[in-house]
Amino acid sequence: MNFLKYLLGRQEDKQFENIGILNNFGNQNLLKMGISLEPRPLPLAEDKTGLYRIAGTRVTLDSVLHAFKNGATTEEIALQFPPLELSDLYAVIGFYLKNKKAVDAYLSENEKAAKALQQKIQKKFPPAGIRERLLKKRQSA
Repeated sequence: MNFLKYLLGRQEDKQFENIGILNNFGNQNLLKMGISLEPRPLPLAEDKTGLYRIAGTRVTLDSVLHAFKNGATTEEIALQFPPLELSDLYAVIGFYLKNKKAVDAYLSENEKAAKALQQKIQKKFPPAGIRERLLKKRQSA
């Protein structure tokens, strides 16, 4: 996870470098037209539990990338998660594509933790026989 935090910091540095490249090629016309060349920070925020969410929403990075890896387009993901801005989705997916190894490691770590939690819950509350127990309670009520 520390490596992902490092990459998030580096991403902001690269955005500033890109502005320099634009200026070197004489794209001052963009500034004259009122188009801002200010870099936009990557819209990811880490919550208390260590999960990354799309900034300003409750949607996790895991959810967005799961949909993307299952073949959903950015526009389809935006339809699945109405609070998300299309521009934020493009930024997040672009970040993923540039940093695939680190982000995949983060996703794998989260998946292992989720499976361990699921096993712990199923051990405490075994799913076997739930239907029968519910039917029995219903009949006795």
